[in-house]
Amino acid sequence: GDSCADFIAKPVIDGEYVNYLTNKSGSITELSKSNEDINRVQKKFFDYFNSCTPLKNSSLESNRKTITYLVSHLDKFFLFQNSIPVATPVKLTTEAQFLQVPVTPIATTATTTTTATSAAVVPKKGHGCCIMFFLFLLILLGLLFLLWWFLLRPWPMQGRWFEGIDRALGTTICTVPVDVEALKKQAALEQKALDDENLKALLDDHVKKALEEQKLAEKAQKEADELAKVKEFENVSLFDGKKPAVKCNTLKTTGKMPRMALAVDGSLSMTLDFGNTDRLTAAKKAGKQLVDQIDKNIMINFLEINGCPLPVNHGFFLGSAQERNRLKKAIGAIKPIDQDYISGTPLIPALRTIAESLDGVEYESLGIIILDGVDTCPQTRGQDVCEVARQVHKQKSKLKIHTIIIGDEDYPATYIANITGGKVYKPQDTVELIKNMKEASGNFKKVCIE
Repeated sequence: GDSCADFIAKPVIDGEYVNYLTNKSGSITELSKSNEDINRVQKKFFDYFNSCTPLKNSSLESNRKTITYLVSHLDKFFLFQNSIPVATPVKLTTEAQFLQVPVTPIATTATTTTTATSAAVVPKKGHGCCIMFFLFLLILLGLLFLLWWFLLRPWPMQGRWFEGIDRALGTTICTVPVDVEALKKQAALEQKALDDENLKALLDDHVKKALEEQKLAEKAQKEADELAKVKEFENVSLFDGKKPAVKCNTLKTTGKMPRMALAVDGSLSMTLDFGNTDRLTAAKKAGKQLVDQIDKNIMINFLEINGCPLPVNHGFFLGSAQERNRLKKAIGAIKPIDQDYISGTPLIPALRTIAESLDGVEYESLGIIILDGVDTCPQTRGQDVCEVARQVHKQKSKLKIHTIIIGDEDYPATYIANITGGKVYKPQDTVELIKNMKEASGNFKKVCIE
């Protein structure tokens, strides 16, 4: 608009550069090229100049292509007086660019006393200096050739450079007698020193190679020892408390790291009194303390025996502090289901889920079940829990399941422990329950060394 006419920068030639000056003054803030407003304004200008719409100023039509090129190659973006967007075109740095792309002044800004970034480079003058330089270079090369011809020739092919001086001056330079024997001795000493150095280097190589072979042998021996410990680890029962000290990484890489499962009864009967609290609250407290004492390298599968026909399987939790806290939150969130058609205790499905989630064949695994009664789900109530326990033990002889019974009906839970080689615990209060839980997981507190 006319109000911005004085804002248009005026080109002023300064030697080899063109500076754009304006008599406007105000604060200038440089903006990032990634600014969305800048991209939108740039695209708006580019699309307009690249269209067929006639320009209001017809004198600019001949420069339309050049303006389009400059708008699409803007170099810097500024905000003048916090409201007026200003852009400088790309800086042209070669004469070829200057000749190919004629420069049309584009609005740039500066304070009253400061010049803006140069927008183009004027072709350099004074090419006659280059001709003078090349003439000087030719003269210098001619002098060097004459020096070689009269003084150094036939050097460097043969002879010595001072022989050329003798020829040029017609004089003879006296030569110093050479002691051939002394030279031979010196050469022999140098050869001996070189041989000694080569021998030392060869010995160093042998020593280095021997040390590397020794390190490889020691590494192989350590690996063999670790594998032997793994074999011993497999042959000695973890539940005896006599496991050899095996590195945790070795157990992980060989796939022999033990795992365990914790199943907690969350049925309505668990809300009955248990000492000075209720059964479920005591089970939650004991379960959380169990999580804190298990070896961090052991993965724990958590099952919630709550609701028919299947238990709630929360999956495996790793040994990191974050994962263990997440497991404790899951234990603390157990809430009995108070709906007749799905409430109940799916004990047999929980037993099968524990067996499916743990190995018990190649390496030892542990299951702990806290409950207060029998299987009460209509789908499995009539099944023989003892027969299911026998099948599990037959398929996975290295899986032991401990049962902690808080209620009065202990018949099925007792058989699960007896058949799989586990132990039966019958605590009378929370303190005794926590003690039994620690004893049941005792061999899983530390199963390997870091």
